[in-house]
Amino acid sequence: MRDHNPTLAVLGAGGFVGRSLLRDLEAEGIKATAIVRGFRDITLDTDFHECVRPNDLGTRKFETVINLAYPTGGRPLEQIALNNEIIDSATALLGNDGHLIHVSSIAVFGITVDRPIRLGPADAIRDISYVESKIKAESELTARQHRHGFGLDIVRLGHVWGAASGNWAVPLTQRLVTGRPVAVRGSAGFSNSTDVANVSSYLIHLARRRAVPDVAFHHLAEFSNVRWPDWIAPMAAKLGVEMTWADSAWLQWPQGPVREMAASLADLAPRKVYRRVSSERQVGSVVRGALRFLPANITERLRSEGLAVRPPEFSRDELTFLTIIAGDQQFKSHLDPQWTPPISQSESLERVIRWIADR
Repeated sequence: MRDHNPTLAVLGAGGFVGRSLLRDLEAEGIKATAIVRGFRDITLDTDFHECVRPNDLGTRKFETVINLAYPTGGRPLEQIALNNEIIDSATALLGNDGHLIHVSSIAVFGITVDRPIRLGPADAIRDISYVESKIKAESELTARQHRHGFGLDIVRLGHVWGAASGNWAVPLTQRLVTGRPVAVRGSAGFSNSTDVANVSSYLIHLARRRAVPDVAFHHLAEFSNVRWPDWIAPMAAKLGVEMTWADSAWLQWPQGPVREMAASLADLAPRKVYRRVSSERQVGSVVRGALRFLPANITERLRSEGLAVRPPEFSRDELTFLTIIAGDQQFKSHLDPQWTPPISQSESLERVIRWIADR
């Protein structure tokens, strides 16, 4: 352990994890320079930390940099360039013998965590731009570490949840109150979750360690074995609503690029056009009336081709969410054994329940 707190910069401090980290750093008496692109008042609750924009740093250097930033805007084709800008910014902030703590994600194993999980470099895979940018950032930072010899900790977070979590607590609450599916029947998937307060605690723990000129990978998901319904059912009870379950048979991802392309063009299929048109008030009446004059064997064929009532067709975002909820691959923690999570599973759930009660 260091005998002093390092000069510390937090890049991407305006997000959910970043704001929690700054609060916990203040509680520990550790001053940081918060680097944000947005407004200071959105990020900081007090004047304890310094808050600056990237272009205002000049040539300042820090002993330790915690990188929470990732591309959140721009078109998919621009993600690699935006990612490279963040990597350049993070490494440029490091002083001699610096220590970079790069916060990555479980998503390096696929947006629905459907690729093999291993502690070490992630394979380059084809996926959505968010996944590819996360993998590229890890790869590029590892290459730079080999060239320059700074200390590099790559911390892959599980699903970060907690009170007011924009990725989990908020959307789950919205789904519960609107009756949308929040679980998959017969598939109570691993939550692979970590509480945001435990994330802050672990990052501070790493920041206080002496920098080692090497690359270390960490997986943080202290509640990985908790099943999603174990988090969601108490939330539903607090809200006074029932959980809505999806049928696992509805979760059918197209396999391979050709089928993905076919699925993306499926809106042009005649039977889908019929399903949409037939639900309209006036033109739908005309179409339905015309079908009544067709021979029975033809209308039966049409129904078998998909004109009959079918299971709900989920949007891609909905399908991604439900596939994660049903996931059967566990993202186990691999952490410094000298660290202990300050927030237990019961306290983590209680914090979310209290947040719901205060809404």
